[in-house]
Amino acid sequence: MDGAAPARAAIPPGGTGAAQDRRTLVRRDFLRKAGLGALAGCAFATPEGLRARGLPAAPPLLPPGALSLARLHAHCTLCHTCVRVCPNGAIVPDRSGRPQMIGKPLLDPREGFCQYDCVECTLACPAGALTDLSVLQKHFLRLGVAHLERLECIVVRNGTSCGACAELCPTGAVYMGPGPSGADEPLLDRSLCIGCGACQYACPVKPSVAIWVTGLAYQQLSAAHPRVSHAEDEEMAEDFPF
Repeated sequence: MDGAAPARAAIPPGGTGAAQDRRTLVRRDFLRKAGLGALAGCAFATPEGLRARGLPAAPPLLPPGALSLARLHAHCTLCHTCVRVCPNGAIVPDRSGRPQMIGKPLLDPREGFCQYDCVECTLACPAGALTDLSVLQKHFLRLGVAHLERLECIVVRNGTSCGACAELCPTGAVYMGPGPSGADEPLLDRSLCIGCGACQYACPVKPSVAIWVTGLAYQQLSAAHPRVSHAEDEEMAEDFPF
């Protein structure tokens, strides 16, 4: 079950003032660098558009900067440089056997998770299939979204003390709080989730984890979350002064 997060010192999504202006600058620069400012609503970003191109209707979890499955499909040369440079081993060649996806790089939280401060794959990609990102832009990039099945969680099912998913979550999207029984258990605030896969990687439930991450049709720049500090806010203003 997904729960509502307790009060946190977070920059509110859709807020006004300097913080919101700076998020707008991050988004504008990201789309400008990607050359895709007008593509957020394009057909290939929808399940129907993906099916029309013979791609999976449920988008897999893609490396940061891929933007969409269709874009990755169009630009990736299967050099696997991103696979080699990923420090967590989270990027792997597709093993689904789907002809149109063979060898394409995907994020697999069963193997590793996308590190919060890492942009190595985006800088290393020689074909432009992964748009190069600054660390600050990466902090705002939503790769996917987490899903929590509380009845599968060992805290709920077995009364076992855990919380590994909350400990590894970099944004506070997964946190420990009172569940229906009154005892602390993992709760999920999807508005803070960036889809890094850390929660799924940490989950000890096997073979079917209690929390997992799915990809998005189009990677999005999200609202700020608790990990964005005032210092980063000032850095953002300096990096994007236009």
